[in-house]
Amino acid sequence: MSSMWVDQSLGCSIIAVCFPFIFFIVNIPFIITSLIFSYRQSTCVTTHIEDFSFNLSIWLQVDSYFKILVLIMLLINVAYVLKKRNSSHDFLTKFARYFVAFVGLFTIVWTIVGSVMFWGRLYPSGVCEGQVKAYTNALLSINFVLFCCYSIFAFGLWIFVLFKYFLHFNSILWN
Repeated sequence: MSSMWVDQSLGCSIIAVCFPFIFFIVNIPFIITSLIFSYRQSTCVTTHIEDFSFNLSIWLQVDSYFKILVLIMLLINVAYVLKKRNSSHDFLTKFARYFVAFVGLFTIVWTIVGSVMFWGRLYPSGVCEGQVKAYTNALLSINFVLFCCYSIFAFGLWIFVLFKYFLHFNSILWN
């Protein structure tokens, strides 16, 4: 196995192992806090919102449980990478591309839904106040920032894959 492929395999392994822990550290406070607020009987989270079949409580729960699901999938990915340390990471690369695209798409759509619910309906009506209001403002704002960071990561992953195939194609042409 050439040195380039060993270095690339090691790089994939490091990214695959470190990313879930970074994801966990960034998201665990939001997961816990969202679940706490979603199960409180606050007017803000229990109010029925016109044109929506669910309230802010359900939105917070789905947001939290989706993040937990993403974390589980990332940990399964770590187990796969550690088990297949010395083999090709083509499956990992393909899985990561589609997984990143799906998570990114769901995250932005779900954040937009939450923004319309909160900033478009609940906030102007004045039913949200105190900690729930402050937390939901912060959560939605941070979700948009994290989505931007996530998009940069996804773009970087696509560039990495394209560069990998470019190097492979180039080596075929010149050998």
